[in-house]
Amino acid sequence: MIVDKNSPIPAYRQLKAFLAEGILQKTWEGEIPSERQLSDLAGVTRMTVRQAVGELVNEGLLYRIKGKGTFVAKPKFEQHNIMSFSSLLESRGTPPRTRILWFDPYFTDMQAISPEWSGRDERFYRLRRLRSAGDDPVGIEEVFLPHALCPGLERHNLTGSLYEILFSYGLVVHGQDVRITARRPSEEEAALFSIRKDTPLLEVCGNSLDENRNPLFFERAIYLSDRFSYKVGILNRT
Repeated sequence: MIVDKNSPIPAYRQLKAFLAEGILQKTWEGEIPSERQLSDLAGVTRMTVRQAVGELVNEGLLYRIKGKGTFVAKPKFEQHNIMSFSSLLESRGTPPRTRILWFDPYFTDMQAISPEWSGRDERFYRLRRLRSAGDDPVGIEEVFLPHALCPGLERHNLTGSLYEILFSYGLVVHGQDVRITARRPSEEEAALFSIRKDTPLLEVCGNSLDENRNPLFFERAIYLSDRFSYKVGILNRT
């Protein structure tokens, strides 16, 4: 680890860039060296180390545990366009894994789920899945799909990409109309995620839409807020 003290780039920024590159390349995993060790390795003051590490903590690449040390944070996934969970993780080099929690092929009580779908006298597939990034559970997704749009859904591999299954029926998601809120986990959710009951979660509820903005299906999803984020753009149409 070399910090060029003759460079116009401040020493803490050089050290920060070195550590950030190591984190992205997975050279640094788990606990990083202490301030004293990094100071000795880089040949800089502990104040310089503290500033570099502090910025990486603020940016979410590192986190501190009082009395234990500083650790590399797990990657955070950002949903910023129409992309399936599987595709999102694969784009970041992380293998997606799915466990089916339940599958009901004859669900009819959509009034209890969403008033927008009430009054529709039809059956829905109800699919609830635990979505994981590698071995780490990060989301619980529950979707309600009309039978009429995707008959024989149970014959497909429901642990794979739902978007790919829908595409086989000639259906493409062109947009979403969702509500995003923060809340605490239920007992079941805390157990599935192996988290404390005061851990903040991100809840995303709403409809996925076709090219004419007609609803294709309703989804209710819960994500760990420290592993998942949504980027939303708002346009002024007036």
